[in-house]
Amino acid sequence: MRNRAATLLVLVAIACIWASCAREPEEGVLAEVDGTAITEDQLDERMAGMPAYMRQQFETPEGKRRLLDDLVEEELYYKDAVATGLDKRADLKAEMGRIERNLLIRHYFSKVIEVRSAVADSEVVDYYNEHPQDFLAGKGDSVRPFTEVREDIVSRLTYLRRRQVHDELRVELKAKYGVEVAPDSVVMAAEVGPEEELAVVAGTAIRRADLDDRMEVMPAYMREQFQSPQGKKRLLEGVVDEEIFLREAKATGLDKQEDYKQEVERVRRSILVKNYIDRVIQERSEPTEEEVALYYEEHKSDFGFNEYAKARHILVSNDDDARRIRQQLDDGADFAELAREHSLDMMSRDEGGLIAQVILPQRPVQGLGEVPEFSRACFNMKQGDISVPIKTAKGYHIIKIEERGSNYVLPFEEAREDVVQRVRMDKRGEVQGNLLAELKTKYSVVYVTDVGKRSPEDLFQLASESGNPREKIRYYEQFLEEYPDNERAYEAKFMIGFTYAEDLRNYPEAQRIFEEFLVEYPGSDLGDDARWMLENMTSGEHPEFETEGS
Repeated sequence: MRNRAATLLVLVAIACIWASCAREPEEGVLAEVDGTAITEDQLDERMAGMPAYMRQQFETPEGKRRLLDDLVEEELYYKDAVATGLDKRADLKAEMGRIERNLLIRHYFSKVIEVRSAVADSEVVDYYNEHPQDFLAGKGDSVRPFTEVREDIVSRLTYLRRRQVHDELRVELKAKYGVEVAPDSVVMAAEVGPEEELAVVAGTAIRRADLDDRMEVMPAYMREQFQSPQGKKRLLEGVVDEEIFLREAKATGLDKQEDYKQEVERVRRSILVKNYIDRVIQERSEPTEEEVALYYEEHKSDFGFNEYAKARHILVSNDDDARRIRQQLDDGADFAELAREHSLDMMSRDEGGLIAQVILPQRPVQGLGEVPEFSRACFNMKQGDISVPIKTAKGYHIIKIEERGSNYVLPFEEAREDVVQRVRMDKRGEVQGNLLAELKTKYSVVYVTDVGKRSPEDLFQLASESGNPREKIRYYEQFLEEYPDNERAYEAKFMIGFTYAEDLRNYPEAQRIFEEFLVEYPGSDLGDDARWMLENMTSGEHPEFETEGS
């Protein structure tokens, strides 16, 4: 699967059906998805929105083909998202409403505040002449040339002007829309009912519930800064500012302008496509209990560790307490009893400080999380040792090693979450490929013109040189789709099955491919190899075969 940096898409580059068209192609149209044209202008527009480093990979004919495949795939997902009513879901409509508001405010800022913040050339020159000390070349007294520092000066002055214009507009619009704000004692009170009016903008009340709704959609790290009384006040000020700028943007007709409406539509498509992919593919990629258990049994070595430790610990808040307890242990006190009496770790205290799960290198410790100093100490001690006080982010620990050992394999229940993630990821590529094939049947895909079509030799070379199994399969599949009558088609088919078996360990899919191979190419010189794979591919052995150029 190929990750995309652009915010609009998270797509897989899978070769699409290259269908011929009987009619004359419309100028500029590269492909059609159920009658919807994808044009050369759309390719150019998508490339123009990319960072330069990313754009380079799509400037070749082959790159344009990949990008066209991506746009076709996006259109398929979008059509099915709408057809299945995803755009009618209340949570997505609410998300889209928030984004539309933010986009409109951003357009207002760019078209009003940015314009009013423009800096005249004379102001830039004046600043340079009046602040020579800001532009000294180094230890000497020479001043850097104006041409070298001009952009820096423009940035400084624009920033200052923007802040000034923003504040002036804020005051002007508050007066225009009759903003009234409750006293700080009400806004910042610890207990405020959800229907309490905290501010009024043009007759519309902003209540505590509105602030709660705003915080609900924030990331957790951002939400924390608005929990305090002062934070609540800042949040209310931000909501009031948003409301007055939004009203003014609508009053000046910015929501009717074409560039804004186009951006809203682009974002709407992006949200629908992303949610469609997440919902459908995640749902279909969810592993069964049988798949999870089988994966664990077949990959137990992946969950093995060369060493492990079992330990007790006593956690206290300061070094003095830790040293006092360590002295009591030296005097013969019972470790478990001291843990029950003094430890701050609630998960282990009642068990005499015993940490239930074994401690493994570079893994979180149950009840403590990521504490590298703790783990390091455990693996620097021998069985029966008691540590000096060890300081971590949790406090001060005294550790006793109950057991040290080697060759530990995580039990299934402890490894289960990791196993589920692995099986889910293994299934995801296959599921996405199957979904794409399903959608291409549901919505007709027609490529009107060849954009960077590769030769049979190029496709075979790309497949043989690729280190990514799924990409390798994609090239062989593209070969079969575009050149089904080529003399090497049977090799491509065989290599798809072989890659599924050897690289991806997807034996059911490999079996299906090899069975199709024997039906489609009954007299092939790879027939014996295909039969051998069907009988032995799970054994770990390899057949002796040669395919020219593969």
